[in-house]
Formats: sequence, structure tokens, C-alpha cells
Amino acid sequence: MRKQLLAGTALAAATMLVAGGAVAADKNSMAVGGYYNVIVGGFLDETQETSSPSGSTSTKADTSGLDVRTNAEVHFKGSATLDNGIKIATRVELEGQSKDSATDPIDEYFVSLSGMFGQIIIGGTSGVPTKMIGGYSGTGAGVGAHNTFDNWTANPGKVGTYIAVGDEDSEKIIYISPSFGGFQVGMAYSPEVDETTGNARVNADAALHDGLGGAVRYSGQFGDVGFGVGASLLTVQGANDDNTVNDQQRWSVGGYLDFGGGFRVGTAHKRVDDDSKAAQAQITDVGIRFVAGSNKFSLVGVYGEMDNSDATRTTVVGSYARTLGPGVAAHGDLMWSEAQGDKSADGEQKKADGLVLLTGLKVSF
Repeated sequence: MRKQLLAGTALAAATMLVAGGAVAADKNSMAVGGYYNVIVGGFLDETQETSSPSGSTSTKADTSGLDVRTNAEVHFKGSATLDNGIKIATRVELEGQSKDSATDPIDEYFVSLSGMFGQIIIGGTSGVPTKMIGGYSGTGAGVGAHNTFDNWTANPGKVGTYIAVGDEDSEKIIYISPSFGGFQVGMAYSPEVDETTGNARVNADAALHDGLGGAVRYSGQFGDVGFGVGASLLTVQGANDDNTVNDQQRWSVGGYLDFGGGFRVGTAHKRVDDDSKAAQAQITDVGIRFVAGSNKFSLVGVYGEMDNSDATRTTVVGSYARTLGPGVAAHGDLMWSEAQGDKSADGEQKKADGLVLLTGLKVSF
């Protein structure tokens, strides 16, 4: 069934290209964009603790007092318009920091076709959960560093403040419908989930494969209140001959309310289920944002847990951001996090909490 869906989607994309002629109406164009985001973090307090039935020990974390993190990309963007009105756009994102570029210098890369039929996207890019409802969440209301970097403080349970409910930047075919009265749907097929294998053919006997994803959203206005709600689901097949790589289901629901005066409230719940029960994770977030001219304020809270263990994590971030000029924004954040890992067979459990003061500058071009 999945193979028939893939063949049908590919045929539809080809039909859109040739319908009405495939000659560019205007000269093709090329642009360069991207961003540079740097954050400096100062650790105000961080404590690690190991508890057991016989007692507990508490020590200060052995880390430096400051940390510097960078997230930078250069985007190469091409565009063309055909005689039949279809708009074609291409995009390749080059990683700007050495840590990522040393092993995987390219982030997303894709081509999109847009017209009255909606949008078709082919390439290595995020799926419909991220593209359609990624901002329908509490973290989507944040204005500071929370959405950019994770794990500033110790995290013994490895519970993130972010769950990949899509198949990340693996190669895929996406269709997103036009908006009908605020209602919109999207679908995607990805032969594999690993975004690092590039054009290599997936080994279905050893890796996750054949991902089918879908998302739906509705947005509108009720009096002076704007709103949006959405949901997504991704199913991925496990390895055929490997019992350690099992089928997965990833889903999310979220929404937001925009009130007059620059207020937004958002929330989301995201979950990953593994048929082996080895990976059962879920997070819930809530956020509020206030915008007054060039000034932005937000408060975001995230709670995550593993169903198959005692690991949990709670993170709260208060942020202030200010636009300094076109494409330039500075921000400050106070981030608190508390986490615990799973209990060992003898009842030992690691816990950690910390408070970090962050400041950063993002330049978009």
C-alpha cells in the first residue's frame, strides 16, 4: 500500500510540472540568506545528587562557569515561475558551525512546487508536523534561547525539552493543500527516517523505513481573538530482520490563542511510542508571549517523562528579546531545569537541577 502511495505522489508531482508547459516565464533568480545565532550562558547554580536506599550524596557539578554556543546557517535559495503559473523554489542550507559541518555540512535541501493545487516539496527537509504545526505549542510562543539549544544543565534521564514527532530532515515527498476557510491538511512519505544517509537506498532489514505522516490544522478569528489548532501523526516501520528496531508512532496536538494587545498563549502535547516499549516518551509545554513594539517577553514551561522508566525533566524559561534593527535581535533568558534518571536495580537514582542566565544575539540576513 505504501509503495502505491509513493508512486501515485511522484506521478502527481510530475504531472504538475508538465501541465500547461514547463518554460520559465521570468528569468530564474538566486539569493543567499541565513542567520548567525550566538548565546553565552552563565551558570548561577547547578547541583547533582545520587540517591539510594542507604542515603544520598550531593555535589556541585564539575563544569566551567560559562558556556558559549553557536548555531549558524547559510541558505542558498533559487526561484522560478513557469508559464502555467507554478512557482518553483529550491533551497540548500549550509551549516555554519564546525561541530556540525565536520561530519554533515548540509542541513536541509529541497525543491518545492506551489500553485492553486497547494504545495509539493521533495528533498531532505522537515515533515508536515514541523512545517504545519511546529509553532502551535508553548515553546512556539518563546522569544529567547529555549527553542534553539537544549541541555544547558545536567540531564541524567536524557529527557529532552523537544520530541521529534516528525521524521526530521530525511528525504521525503510532501504535499500541503491550499487553505480552505482556514482548514489545511498535509501528507508526507519518507522511504527512511535517517537524515544522514543522503541518496543511499534504505536497508529495510536493519533500519526504520517507510514513514507515513499527516497533519491537519485550522486557524481563524473569533471576535478579537485569533486561534489555531492542529494535530499530526507519523507511523514508521521497523527493521524487517532486527527485533531491536521496532515500529514507531509519533503524534502531537497543539494550539494557540492570540489576544488583542500582543498576547499569545500556546500549548502542545507530543508523544513517541515504540512497539518494543523501549522508547515511550512524552512532553507537555505551555507558553505565554507579550509583544510591545520592539520588545518581546515570554514565559515557557516544559515537562517531559519516559513511560518505561522513572526519568523526568522540568524546564522553565523566562525570556526578554528586543529588535535592534532589521534582522537583528538580542535576548536574555533565565532558565531553570530539574531532572532525574531511571532507578538502577539497587535503587540508586541520579538527580540534577540548575539555574542558567543566558544572553545572545541573532542576526538574520
